[in-house]
Amino acid sequence: MTLYAVVLAGGSGTRLWPYSRRDLPKQLLPLFGERSMLSLTVDRLAPLVPPERVFVLTNAEYAADARAAVPRVPPGQVIGEPAALGTAAAVGLGLAVVRARDPEAVMVVVTADHLITPEDVFRRAVADAARVAAAGRLVTFGIRPTGPATGYGYIELGARLAGPGGAAGGPEGFPEAYAVARFVEKPDRAAAEGYVASGRFVWNSGMFAWSVPVLAGEMARHLPALAARMDEVTAAAGEAGFDARLAEIWARVTDRTAVDYGVMEKSDRVACLPAAFDWRDIGAWDALKAALPADAAGNAVVGPHVGVDTRDSLVFGRGGRLIATVGVEGLVIVDTGDAVLVCRLDRAQDVKAIVEMLAARGDPRR
Repeated sequence: MTLYAVVLAGGSGTRLWPYSRRDLPKQLLPLFGERSMLSLTVDRLAPLVPPERVFVLTNAEYAADARAAVPRVPPGQVIGEPAALGTAAAVGLGLAVVRARDPEAVMVVVTADHLITPEDVFRRAVADAARVAAAGRLVTFGIRPTGPATGYGYIELGARLAGPGGAAGGPEGFPEAYAVARFVEKPDRAAAEGYVASGRFVWNSGMFAWSVPVLAGEMARHLPALAARMDEVTAAAGEAGFDARLAEIWARVTDRTAVDYGVMEKSDRVACLPAAFDWRDIGAWDALKAALPADAAGNAVVGPHVGVDTRDSLVFGRGGRLIATVGVEGLVIVDTGDAVLVCRLDRAQDVKAIVEMLAARGDPRR
Protein backbone atom coordinates (compact mmCIF):
# COMPACT_ATOMS: atom_id res chain seq x y z
CA MET A 1 0.00 0.00 0.00
CA THR A 2 1.44 3.36 -1.09
CA LEU A 3 -0.01 6.41 0.60
CA TYR A 4 -0.50 9.74 -1.17
CA ALA A 5 -1.89 13.00 0.19
CA VAL A 6 -4.13 15.57 -1.46
CA VAL A 7 -4.16 18.96 0.25
CA LEU A 8 -7.17 21.16 -0.48
CA ALA A 9 -5.86 24.73 -0.42
CA GLY A 10 -8.53 26.71 -2.25
CA GLY A 11 -10.97 29.30 -1.00
CA SER A 12 -10.54 32.98 -0.24
CA GLY A 13 -10.91 33.06 3.55
CA THR A 14 -13.38 35.95 3.62
CA ARG A 15 -14.17 35.56 7.34
CA LEU A 16 -10.52 36.36 8.17
CA TRP A 17 -10.58 39.72 6.40
CA PRO A 18 -8.71 42.08 6.41
CA TYR A 19 -5.68 39.83 6.89
CA SER A 20 -6.93 37.25 4.41
CA ARG A 21 -7.57 38.89 1.04
CA ARG A 22 -8.76 37.85 -2.39
CA ASP A 23 -5.19 38.16 -3.69
CA LEU A 24 -3.55 36.36 -0.76
CA PRO A 25 -5.92 34.10 1.22
CA LYS A 26 -5.52 32.62 4.69
CA GLN A 27 -3.95 29.31 3.66
CA LEU A 28 -0.97 31.19 2.22
CA LEU A 29 -0.53 33.44 5.26
CA PRO A 30 1.29 32.95 8.58
CA LEU A 31 -1.32 32.77 11.31
CA PHE A 32 0.80 30.78 13.77
CA GLY A 33 4.40 31.97 13.81
CA GLU A 34 6.07 32.85 10.52
CA ARG A 35 5.01 29.93 8.30
CA SER A 36 1.90 29.65 6.19
CA MET A 37 -0.94 27.30 7.04
CA LEU A 38 -0.26 25.41 3.80
CA SER A 39 3.40 24.91 4.71
CA LEU A 40 2.44 23.65 8.17
CA THR A 41 -0.05 21.21 6.64
CA VAL A 42 2.45 19.65 4.22
CA ASP A 43 5.13 19.34 6.90
CA ARG A 44 2.62 17.76 9.29
CA LEU A 45 2.17 14.88 6.84
CA ALA A 46 5.89 14.11 6.64
CA PRO A 47 7.54 11.64 7.08
CA LEU A 48 4.43 9.48 6.64
CA VAL A 49 3.74 11.08 3.25
CA PRO A 50 6.86 12.70 1.76
CA PRO A 51 6.51 15.78 -0.49
CA GLU A 52 7.00 13.75 -3.67
CA ARG A 53 3.70 11.98 -2.91
CA VAL A 54 1.79 15.16 -2.02
CA PHE A 55 -0.56 16.99 -4.41
CA VAL A 56 -1.76 20.49 -3.53
CA LEU A 57 -4.98 21.73 -5.13
CA THR A 58 -5.65 25.45 -5.04
CA ASN A 59 -7.30 28.18 -7.07
CA ALA A 60 -5.50 28.77 -10.36
CA GLU A 61 -4.77 32.37 -9.37
CA TYR A 62 -2.97 31.19 -6.21
CA ALA A 63 -0.89 28.41 -7.79
CA ALA A 64 2.36 30.39 -8.04
CA ASP A 65 2.14 31.56 -4.41
CA ALA A 66 1.27 28.03 -3.29
CA ARG A 67 4.33 26.63 -5.07
CA ALA A 68 6.49 29.19 -3.31
CA ALA A 69 4.96 28.26 0.05
CA VAL A 70 5.82 24.54 -0.32
CA PRO A 71 9.07 24.45 -2.30
CA ARG A 72 9.73 20.78 -1.48
CA VAL A 73 6.56 19.68 -3.27
CA PRO A 74 7.33 19.21 -6.98
CA PRO A 75 5.92 22.25 -8.84
CA GLY A 76 3.86 20.08 -11.18
CA GLN A 77 2.04 18.66 -8.15
CA VAL A 78 0.67 22.04 -7.14
CA ILE A 79 -2.37 22.26 -9.39
CA GLY A 80 -4.62 25.25 -9.90
CA GLU A 81 -8.34 24.56 -10.30
CA PRO A 82 -9.61 26.74 -13.17
CA ALA A 83 -12.75 27.49 -11.12
CA ALA A 84 -14.11 26.57 -7.69
CA LEU A 85 -16.78 23.92 -8.31
CA GLY A 86 -17.11 22.37 -4.86
CA THR A 87 -15.24 19.69 -2.95
CA ALA A 88 -16.58 16.81 -5.05
CA ALA A 89 -14.81 18.23 -8.10
CA ALA A 90 -11.69 19.05 -6.07
CA VAL A 91 -11.55 15.52 -4.65
CA GLY A 92 -12.19 14.14 -8.12
CA LEU A 93 -9.24 16.13 -9.44
CA GLY A 94 -7.06 14.75 -6.67
CA LEU A 95 -8.24 11.25 -7.49
CA ALA A 96 -7.49 11.78 -11.19
CA VAL A 97 -3.89 12.93 -10.75
CA VAL A 98 -3.03 10.35 -8.08
CA ARG A 99 -4.57 7.59 -10.23
CA ALA A 100 -2.36 8.63 -13.15
CA ARG A 101 0.67 8.05 -10.91
CA ASP A 102 -0.51 4.94 -9.04
CA PRO A 103 -3.92 3.38 -9.83
CA GLU A 104 -3.83 1.22 -6.66
CA ALA A 105 -2.80 3.96 -4.22
CA VAL A 106 -4.47 4.94 -0.97
CA MET A 107 -4.93 8.68 -0.59
CA VAL A 108 -5.66 10.91 2.37
CA VAL A 109 -7.42 14.24 1.80
CA VAL A 110 -6.71 17.10 4.20
CA THR A 111 -7.29 20.83 4.10
CA ALA A 112 -4.78 23.65 4.47
CA ASP A 113 -6.69 25.69 7.07
CA HIS A 114 -6.81 23.23 9.97
CA LEU A 115 -4.64 23.42 13.07
CA ILE A 116 -3.89 19.91 14.34
CA THR A 117 -1.83 18.83 17.34
CA PRO A 118 0.01 16.72 18.42
CA GLU A 119 1.41 15.96 14.98
CA ASP A 120 2.59 12.44 15.82
CA VAL A 121 -0.93 11.52 16.97
CA PHE A 122 -2.29 12.92 13.71
CA ARG A 123 0.12 10.80 11.67
CA ARG A 124 -0.86 7.67 13.58
CA ALA A 125 -4.51 8.44 12.81
CA VAL A 126 -3.69 8.87 9.11
CA ALA A 127 -1.88 5.52 9.11
CA ASP A 128 -4.88 3.86 10.81
CA ALA A 129 -7.29 5.48 8.33
CA ALA A 130 -5.14 4.23 5.45
CA ARG A 131 -5.48 0.66 6.75
CA VAL A 132 -9.25 0.98 6.95
CA ALA A 133 -9.32 2.52 3.48
CA ALA A 134 -7.21 -0.32 2.09
CA ALA A 135 -9.88 -2.70 3.42
CA GLY A 136 -12.39 -1.11 1.04
CA ARG A 137 -13.90 1.77 3.00
CA LEU A 138 -14.36 5.49 2.41
CA VAL A 139 -13.04 6.87 5.68
CA THR A 140 -13.95 10.19 7.27
CA PHE A 141 -12.12 11.49 10.33
CA GLY A 142 -14.46 12.31 13.23
CA ILE A 143 -13.57 14.76 15.98
CA ARG A 144 -14.82 14.12 19.51
CA PRO A 145 -16.91 17.21 20.41
CA THR A 146 -15.59 19.50 23.11
CA GLY A 147 -18.97 21.25 23.33
CA PRO A 148 -22.28 21.72 21.50
CA ALA A 149 -20.85 23.64 18.54
CA THR A 150 -23.40 24.65 15.92
CA GLY A 151 -20.90 25.55 13.20
CA TYR A 152 -19.89 21.96 12.36
CA GLY A 153 -21.64 19.03 10.76
CA TYR A 154 -22.07 15.92 12.93
CA ILE A 155 -21.72 12.19 12.26
CA GLU A 156 -23.66 9.58 14.23
CA LEU A 157 -21.54 6.50 14.81
CA GLY A 158 -22.95 3.04 14.16
CA ALA A 159 -21.44 -0.36 14.92
CA ARG A 160 -17.73 -0.95 15.37
CA LEU A 161 -16.21 -2.32 12.16
CA ALA A 162 -14.23 -5.51 11.86
CA GLY A 163 -11.12 -5.91 9.76
CA PRO A 164 -10.89 -8.18 6.74
CA GLY A 165 -12.01 -11.63 7.85
CA GLY A 166 -12.50 -10.50 11.45
CA ALA A 167 -15.48 -10.96 13.73
CA ALA A 168 -17.93 -8.14 14.19
CA GLY A 169 -17.01 -5.74 16.97
CA GLY A 170 -13.47 -4.99 15.85
CA PRO A 171 -10.68 -7.55 15.96
CA GLU A 172 -7.61 -6.86 18.00
CA GLY A 173 -5.11 -4.86 15.98
CA PHE A 174 -7.61 -3.37 13.54
CA PRO A 175 -8.04 0.41 13.94
CA GLU A 176 -11.06 1.72 15.82
CA ALA A 177 -13.53 2.60 13.09
CA TYR A 178 -17.31 2.64 12.92
CA ALA A 179 -20.06 2.41 10.39
CA VAL A 180 -21.84 5.72 9.87
CA ALA A 181 -25.47 5.79 10.97
CA ARG A 182 -26.10 9.24 9.49
CA PHE A 183 -24.63 12.61 8.62
CA VAL A 184 -26.27 15.67 10.19
CA GLU A 185 -25.94 19.22 8.89
CA LYS A 186 -25.06 22.08 11.23
CA PRO A 187 -27.65 21.73 14.02
CA ASP A 188 -29.27 24.27 16.28
CA ARG A 189 -28.05 24.58 19.86
CA ALA A 190 -30.59 22.23 21.41
CA ALA A 191 -29.90 19.47 18.90
CA ALA A 192 -26.14 19.89 19.30
CA GLU A 193 -26.46 19.57 23.06
CA GLY A 194 -28.37 16.32 22.60
CA TYR A 195 -25.78 14.94 20.19
CA VAL A 196 -22.91 15.69 22.56
CA ALA A 197 -24.76 14.25 25.56
CA SER A 198 -25.49 10.99 23.72
CA GLY A 199 -21.81 10.20 23.16
CA ARG A 200 -22.67 8.73 19.73
CA PHE A 201 -21.78 11.78 17.63
CA VAL A 202 -18.55 13.29 16.37
CA TRP A 203 -17.82 16.42 14.39
CA ASN A 204 -17.31 16.01 10.66
CA SER A 205 -13.73 17.20 10.06
CA GLY A 206 -13.84 17.29 6.26
CA MET A 207 -10.77 15.03 6.07
CA PHE A 208 -10.91 11.66 4.34
CA ALA A 209 -8.99 8.55 3.31
CA TRP A 210 -9.82 6.03 0.56
CA SER A 211 -8.19 3.85 -2.01
CA VAL A 212 -8.14 5.05 -5.60
CA PRO A 213 -10.16 2.08 -6.93
CA VAL A 214 -12.87 2.34 -4.26
CA LEU A 215 -13.32 6.11 -4.59
CA ALA A 216 -13.32 5.86 -8.38
CA GLY A 217 -16.02 3.19 -8.20
CA GLU A 218 -18.20 5.12 -5.77
CA MET A 219 -17.82 8.33 -7.75
CA ALA A 220 -18.82 6.53 -10.95
CA ARG A 221 -21.83 5.13 -9.12
CA HIS A 222 -23.08 8.33 -7.49
CA LEU A 223 -21.64 11.12 -9.69
CA PRO A 224 -21.19 9.47 -13.08
CA ALA A 225 -20.91 12.68 -15.10
CA LEU A 226 -18.15 13.99 -12.83
CA ALA A 227 -16.40 10.61 -12.90
CA ALA A 228 -16.34 10.74 -16.70
CA ARG A 229 -14.66 14.15 -16.66
CA MET A 230 -12.10 12.90 -14.14
CA ASP A 231 -11.29 9.96 -16.42
CA GLU A 232 -10.32 12.58 -18.99
CA VAL A 233 -8.13 14.37 -16.46
CA THR A 234 -6.33 11.13 -15.64
CA ALA A 235 -5.64 10.55 -19.34
CA ALA A 236 -4.22 14.08 -19.68
CA ALA A 237 -2.13 14.09 -16.47
CA GLY A 238 1.59 14.40 -17.07
CA GLU A 239 1.21 15.49 -20.68
CA ALA A 240 2.41 18.78 -22.14
CA GLY A 241 -0.29 21.42 -22.03
CA PHE A 242 -2.02 19.84 -19.03
CA ASP A 243 -3.21 23.18 -17.61
CA ALA A 244 -4.98 24.11 -20.85
CA ARG A 245 -6.49 20.65 -21.15
CA LEU A 246 -7.67 20.79 -17.51
CA ALA A 247 -9.37 24.13 -18.15
CA GLU A 248 -11.20 22.66 -21.14
CA ILE A 249 -12.38 19.65 -19.15
CA TRP A 250 -13.29 21.78 -16.12
CA ALA A 251 -15.61 23.91 -18.23
CA ARG A 252 -17.72 20.79 -18.88
CA VAL A 253 -18.09 19.76 -15.22
CA THR A 254 -21.76 19.94 -14.23
CA ASP A 255 -21.68 18.34 -10.75
CA ARG A 256 -21.06 21.29 -8.47
CA THR A 257 -21.53 19.83 -5.01
CA ALA A 258 -19.68 18.79 -1.87
CA VAL A 259 -18.13 15.36 -1.70
CA ASP A 260 -20.12 14.77 1.50
CA TYR A 261 -23.45 15.21 -0.32
CA GLY A 262 -22.41 13.74 -3.64
CA VAL A 263 -20.64 10.59 -2.44
CA MET A 264 -20.27 10.06 1.31
CA GLU A 265 -23.95 10.38 2.28
CA LYS A 266 -24.97 8.01 -0.53
CA SER A 267 -22.33 5.31 -0.20
CA ASP A 268 -22.67 2.10 1.80
CA ARG A 269 -18.88 1.88 2.20
CA VAL A 270 -18.41 4.78 4.61
CA ALA A 271 -16.50 4.42 7.86
CA CYS A 272 -15.68 6.96 10.54
CA LEU A 273 -12.42 6.96 12.45
CA PRO A 274 -12.72 8.97 15.70
CA ALA A 275 -9.54 11.00 16.03
CA ALA A 276 -7.49 11.42 19.19
CA PHE A 277 -5.73 14.59 18.04
CA ASP A 278 -6.80 18.17 18.77
CA TRP A 279 -8.37 19.81 15.73
CA ARG A 280 -9.45 23.32 14.92
CA ASP A 281 -10.90 24.65 11.69
CA ILE A 282 -9.42 28.16 11.46
CA GLY A 283 -12.29 29.62 9.49
CA ALA A 284 -12.91 32.89 11.32
CA TRP A 285 -11.39 35.21 13.91
CA ASP A 286 -13.15 33.55 16.85
CA ALA A 287 -11.57 30.21 15.89
CA LEU A 288 -8.14 31.82 15.65
CA LYS A 289 -8.56 33.40 19.08
CA ALA A 290 -9.46 30.02 20.58
CA ALA A 291 -6.34 28.48 19.03
CA LEU A 292 -3.86 31.13 20.21
CA PRO A 293 -2.38 31.33 23.71
CA ALA A 294 -4.31 33.68 26.00
CA ASP A 295 -3.11 35.91 28.81
CA ALA A 296 -4.57 35.99 32.31
CA ALA A 297 -7.43 38.21 31.11
CA GLY A 298 -8.32 35.88 28.26
CA ASN A 299 -6.80 38.04 25.53
CA ALA A 300 -4.98 36.58 22.53
CA VAL A 301 -2.50 39.07 21.12
CA VAL A 302 -0.42 39.10 17.95
CA GLY A 303 1.66 42.24 17.40
CA PRO A 304 2.24 45.32 19.58
CA HIS A 305 -0.51 45.96 22.10
CA VAL A 306 -1.09 47.73 25.40
CA GLY A 307 -4.38 47.34 27.20
CA VAL A 308 -6.21 48.60 30.27
CA ASP A 309 -9.19 46.63 31.55
CA THR A 310 -9.23 44.58 28.36
CA ARG A 311 -10.69 41.09 28.54
CA ASP A 312 -11.53 38.11 26.34
CA SER A 313 -10.48 39.83 23.11
CA LEU A 314 -8.36 39.10 20.07
CA VAL A 315 -5.88 41.83 19.14
CA PHE A 316 -4.15 41.03 15.86
CA GLY A 317 -1.70 43.59 14.49
CA ARG A 318 0.17 43.03 11.24
CA GLY A 319 0.44 46.69 10.30
CA GLY A 320 3.36 47.47 12.62
CA ARG A 321 1.36 49.99 14.66
CA LEU A 322 0.68 49.85 18.38
CA ILE A 323 -2.91 48.87 19.22
CA ALA A 324 -4.12 50.33 22.53
CA THR A 325 -7.37 49.28 24.20
CA VAL A 326 -9.23 50.54 27.25
CA GLY A 327 -12.28 48.98 28.86
CA VAL A 328 -13.20 46.56 26.10
CA GLU A 329 -14.39 42.97 26.29
CA GLY A 330 -15.23 40.28 23.75
CA LEU A 331 -13.87 42.11 20.72
CA VAL A 332 -11.89 41.27 17.61
CA ILE A 333 -9.48 44.06 16.63
CA VAL A 334 -7.38 43.56 13.50
CA ASP A 335 -4.97 46.09 11.96
CA THR A 336 -3.23 45.31 8.66
CA GLY A 337 -1.91 48.77 7.89
CA ASP A 338 -4.42 49.58 5.15
CA ALA A 339 -7.55 48.38 6.98
CA VAL A 340 -8.85 48.02 10.53
CA LEU A 341 -11.56 45.62 11.67
CA VAL A 342 -13.41 45.97 14.97
CA CYS A 343 -16.23 43.55 15.70
CA ARG A 344 -17.77 41.62 18.55
CA LEU A 345 -16.22 38.21 19.01
CA ASP A 346 -19.64 36.56 18.76
CA ARG A 347 -20.21 38.20 15.36
CA ALA A 348 -16.95 36.93 13.81
CA GLN A 349 -18.83 34.74 11.33
CA ASP A 350 -20.38 37.87 9.81
CA VAL A 351 -17.09 39.44 8.67
CA LYS A 352 -17.63 37.96 5.20
CA ALA A 353 -20.49 40.46 4.79
CA ILE A 354 -17.88 43.24 4.85
CA VAL A 355 -16.01 41.55 2.01
CA GLU A 356 -19.25 41.30 0.03
CA MET A 357 -19.87 45.02 0.53
CA LEU A 358 -16.35 45.90 -0.60
CA ALA A 359 -16.67 43.65 -3.64
CA ALA A 360 -19.97 45.29 -4.59
CA ARG A 361 -18.32 48.68 -4.75
CA GLY A 362 -15.13 47.45 -6.41
CA ASP A 363 -12.83 48.16 -3.48
CA PRO A 364 -9.47 46.44 -4.06
CA ARG A 365 -8.98 45.97 -0.31
CA ARG A 366 -11.40 43.06 -0.34
